[in-house]
Amino acid sequence: MITRQEPAPGRRTSTKSAKTQEVADKGVSNLRADLSHFSMWVYALPVERVAGMVPRTLSLETSLLDGREVAWLSVLSFGDAGPRGFREHRIDGFEQTVYRLHVLHNGRPAYYLLNMSLGSLSAVAARHLWSMPWHLGAMEFEVEYDGKSGTYNKYRLRTESVDESAMWEIVGVDEESGYSLSDLPASILTGSEHLFKRRDGSLGRAAIDYGKLQMARGRAGAVRSEMLEKMGILTAEELRCPVFVGVERHLQARLTLPTVETEAAASRVVVAGPAVRMTVAA
Repeated sequence: MITRQEPAPGRRTSTKSAKTQEVADKGVSNLRADLSHFSMWVYALPVERVAGMVPRTLSLETSLLDGREVAWLSVLSFGDAGPRGFREHRIDGFEQTVYRLHVLHNGRPAYYLLNMSLGSLSAVAARHLWSMPWHLGAMEFEVEYDGKSGTYNKYRLRTESVDESAMWEIVGVDEESGYSLSDLPASILTGSEHLFKRRDGSLGRAAIDYGKLQMARGRAGAVRSEMLEKMGILTAEELRCPVFVGVERHLQARLTLPTVETEAAASRVVVAGPAVRMTVAA
């Protein structure tokens, strides 16, 4: 049984257009991104293990799970066709994995981004423009979807980068064991605010709304994340035992590009010319 715990009280310059500067400083809304083969892995963590990993302005979203207080980590993997509605730059499709802690910001469910692995050179430009935790990786997505049965014969995403060596594999559908989506923290279904720490120490934020999730429950296969192990967040054994694994063939995300949470601490960074091939997704 899960119950909600209430919270305690590179600098480069350019003559690039004013539009690009506005994107960097204020964010851009009303973007859409088509995501395919979207999976979510949810883990319950001892609170003390991750309590020091979020800024003081945020608090961990905690719950009681079988009588013990836990914090939450979710890992999202998917193929991204690139955003629509951002006409100034061409963005190609790519693979992506997002690692996030579930937090409360001003009492509302939100996420604190730990890392975002992207199989696209756009990650380099994105890091310069917004200082988001995007990291370029060599990513291999192997998917076999049976349209007749609506199930996956194969679902495996591998990542190799300086920051991470990972595998996320789903083997079949499991509707009998574990927790359902509705049993999980409120932020799974209602959160859209994603926060991250910039290089200058300010808190950035972006809004990503995945809409109403309708995920089929899956079984974990081969699972590996050297980054989460090195950070002391999960052991190799714990990685193989998520509270929930779900997969959805297609969904459309609504995006608002990053803005600066602490205006006084914000730094203005504009990436020159063709380097601005930005990746915009969660």
